[in-house]
Amino acid sequence: MKRNITFILFLLGIVVIFLVYRRYPLDSNPRTIQQVAKKTFNCPDAQIVQLSQDSAKSTQVLSDRYDTYFTPQALETFLKQRYSDKYHFLARESNRQIIFEKMTIKRDLNSPITYYFDITLKVKSTTSSTHTLKVTGNAQFINNKIISIDFEDQDLVALLAP
Repeated sequence: MKRNITFILFLLGIVVIFLVYRRYPLDSNPRTIQQVAKKTFNCPDAQIVQLSQDSAKSTQVLSDRYDTYFTPQALETFLKQRYSDKYHFLARESNRQIIFEKMTIKRDLNSPITYYFDITLKVKSTTSSTHTLKVTGNAQFINNKIISIDFEDQDLVALLAP
């Protein structure tokens, strides 16, 4: 009798977990934002900098690097805005290295396709000075693909300016 009750409670627990998961599925969008941010801000990447001589090849490599995260139109916009490579060139030109440290991401409760994030970066120079700064931004998703992403990067760009 005790085993039957334990077994029934176990099955009931499985059913509850299944129902909760169906109602609130795991959200992979924050992980997508973090992966894009790491690829964007850990730089300079020698491959990306080296490709600057061949724009067609550069576009193809950058498209391949980011296409799993974006809708086709959003990827085109991301590439045109130069988010995919501008930090790599700025870091190289200023003899600095940008290191992705951490990120916090919050979903907008009023707009469930929108996420806001803060990225903490370390910027190291060849003269051994290190700066820590934040880049904020937002991203929108449809069907687990980014349809729009924006970085508030003025402080980073100013720091990297020659």
